[in-house]
Amino acid sequence: MVSRCVVCETETMPLTMHSMNVETVECPAGYNPVHFGYGYLGVFSEQTEKPLQQQFSSSGSCLANLVPKSTLECSVDGCTATDSSKSLWVEKVIFKKPYIILNEFY
Repeated sequence: MVSRCVVCETETMPLTMHSMNVETVECPAGYNPVHFGYGYLGVFSEQTEKPLQQQFSSSGSCLANLVPKSTLECSVDGCTATDSSKSLWVEKVIFKKPYIILNEFY
């Protein structure tokens, strides 16, 4: 159960909104939805030993598809999904305690 989000736009600026739970979220008045998606925080890579995170206000934090292996490794031979990293997706936010519960996909 991954948190839902929406990327919205107007003529001047995009807006990404997260529900922080499994409920869908709507764009505010005056904004049009570009796509609905799932809250994506980033990836944890064994190579960097720390998470590589998306800013939550970025449209990159709202992916239209839930992709368990969201990281590609590329070389001159082409690109493949990697097994050496974990995707970090937002499950829900508990507001009484300052932390986010994450779903990790391998």
